[in-house]
Amino acid sequence: MKRLLLTMLVLVGFVAMDASAKEKPAEKTRTADTDKDGKVSKEEFLALAKKNAEKKGIEYNQKRAENIFAKKDTNKDGFLTADDVVKKTAPKKEKGAGTAEQ
Repeated sequence: MKRLLLTMLVLVGFVAMDASAKEKPAEKTRTADTDKDGKVSKEEFLALAKKNAEKKGIEYNQKRAENIFAKKDTNKDGFLTADDVVKKTAPKKEKGAGTAEQ
C-alpha cells in the first residue's frame, strides 16, 4: 500500500499538482527539473519524491523511488525527458488488436 501511495505521490508531483491532465509531456517535467536543463536527473526526481512524501506525512523510501525512476527512464540515460514520459504514459494496445504481438 505504501508503495502504491509513494508511486502516486511521485506521479502527482511530477505532473504538478496544479497542472491539467492534458499537459504536453515537456510541461510535465518542469516541476521536477529544478536546474531547468530540460531533463530530470535522478537526483531531482528523488528530491521531489522525498518532498512529496514529507508533504503527505508518509515515510520516504529511497529504494522504491530509485526503482520508479529506473522504470520511467526508458532509454536508460540517467535522465527523464518528455520522451520518457510519453513512452510510459501512452495507452497500451491489447494483444490481437493490430499489434505485432498477435
